[in-house]
Amino acid sequence: MGSTQVPLVRDAKRTMRKEAQRRRRSLPPDLRTIYSALATDRLTRLASYQRSGVVMAFASFGDEIDTGPLLRQVIADGKLLVLPAVVLGQHDLELRLVPDLTLLRSGKWGIPEPAPGAATVGPGDLELIVVPGLAFDELGFRVGYGGGYYDRLLRRVRRRAKANAVACGLGFECQVWQAVPAGPRDQTLDCLTTDAGVRWFGQGRDLRE
Repeated sequence: MGSTQVPLVRDAKRTMRKEAQRRRRSLPPDLRTIYSALATDRLTRLASYQRSGVVMAFASFGDEIDTGPLLRQVIADGKLLVLPAVVLGQHDLELRLVPDLTLLRSGKWGIPEPAPGAATVGPGDLELIVVPGLAFDELGFRVGYGGGYYDRLLRRVRRRAKANAVACGLGFECQVWQAVPAGPRDQTLDCLTTDAGVRWFGQGRDLRE
């Protein structure tokens, strides 16, 4: 993609974020709870979840899909739960282990995260990465909040020859578009789980079983 197109992508993403947030906010609280439970159930039934021992997820905030049930399920299933933490002054995520959800504290932007000093893992240790987003599309691309943290993380994971982590988006069906703006450094997901079903993309289709 030429450099003259990058500002166009950035502007298109900014517009889509506003519409995606509007769609998400429009969900009544009771439906948000029901849809969150449906999406979580679909995700935990995936073979990719069942065979993963180290699961990175995200702690939801605001009107995001509620990941509380998923986080509790990961721990109850005896898997290692990893949550990201934004390191001040850096543009990468630190991957911290969470043995107990009561240990979470409010981090940057008010997002719950493990406290500094928690044990960490490396990108190559991850087996399943549950990825947030404001908008998702039918090709596996996503639009996040604009920081690029997850795109950088997925590049770090995929640079490792032995890394076979599955990147699975988690959101509401109302957040899905036919296509979203994407730049040359945007990473695709292997699958997307919503209240309506599971979509597999590209090489991720080989991971369904």
